[in-house]
Amino acid sequence: MPSLATATVAIGVDIGGTFTDLVLAGPDGVRFFKFPSSPRDPAQAVLNALATLIRQGQLRRQEVQCLAHGSAIATNALLDGKLGKTRF
Repeated sequence: MPSLATATVAIGVDIGGTFTDLVLAGPDGVRFFKFPSSPRDPAQAVLNALATLIRQGQLRRQEVQCLAHGSAIATNALLDGKLGKTRF
């Protein structure tokens, strides 16, 4: 478990239908990354993106202080009128 003294990077994630965007904010500034989404399992795109950043040396697990997540998928479905059928 990282201590607050070493955890210095905040991660923002936005999962869209086509791309998953990550923003890393830390002592070295703000960096932006774009990865393909995985529509059948949106969480998998986040896990793949984080694993890629760690593998590339862009991110170290012990640096992560927090992760904030948002999703454009539901918003886009609402705006496009492509919501699933429901029954009450």
